[in-house]
Amino acid sequence: MVTRQDVCAAMRKIGIAEGDVLLFHSSLKSFGYVDGGADAVIDGMLDALGKTGTLVAPTLVQKDFTHAYENWNRETSPSDVGLISETLRRRPEALRSNEATHSCAAIGPQAAWLTTGHETDGPRVHVFGDYAFSHGSPWQKMFDLGGKVIFLGTTVRPNTYRHFMEARMIERALNAVRDGAVRASLQSELATFPQFDEYLRQHTARAKEKIPMTLLAPSIDGTSMQKLEPILARCEGIVRYGQCGNAKLTLMDIRRMVIACEAIVTADPGAYMPQEEADWFRRAWAAAEPAPNPA
Repeated sequence: MVTRQDVCAAMRKIGIAEGDVLLFHSSLKSFGYVDGGADAVIDGMLDALGKTGTLVAPTLVQKDFTHAYENWNRETSPSDVGLISETLRRRPEALRSNEATHSCAAIGPQAAWLTTGHETDGPRVHVFGDYAFSHGSPWQKMFDLGGKVIFLGTTVRPNTYRHFMEARMIERALNAVRDGAVRASLQSELATFPQFDEYLRQHTARAKEKIPMTLLAPSIDGTSMQKLEPILARCEGIVRYGQCGNAKLTLMDIRRMVIACEAIVTADPGAYMPQEEADWFRRAWAAAEPAPNPA
């Protein structure tokens, strides 16, 4: 049996300290029997973080991305990524960001700042919408703060930061192309959210019929995250492992993880994403020009 105290002790042992900003991906059933259920897991993490720490849950739409924006309600739309995330979202003290596909909910002193500006500040091109991983998103802010992400009984496949990496890499690639016409042409190849259905249709057809894609959404998929994990584990300070009940725990430093993964994927994009998307990056990088000398 796992208790709230067990969860707190496991968090401390793996490296969670008072004052940390901690994002979690989770599977409640992976723990075995938990006395107090999802609330006990949440309270155990909050105990480890102390009064100055902030706990963040992804409250994503996974079941029906196509209708995410038209059905979105910040107050009532459920989290589709596990009971623990949904339980945190429903707590009266939790605050949630206002973005239809990749919102987060948070509890703690940084919660208001983390969840404000997601849908308004600093858009980035991405198939899930220009604000899913915006400069004002919790994803950017946790990266900036030096937050941590823990996988509670899950593999690293659901690591939402892979989409944040995609958005950052696309942004950098486009910004480096100084020729406006070339940049516009490259951007026109990228699927936008209104084209999401067509992109999914092509993606499915490519897998079944080996047809080329006309709409691209450069992606680092869950399998690629699993390929990257052992590489990250060999880098000092990025990954730590632990156990709580039957659940394996994997803790990562967000900033170091993102920077390391982007460097690895940039060095060999074809090893971590579909060839059409890898080729898009290669063409964008080939069209890039050095930034003008400020002098």
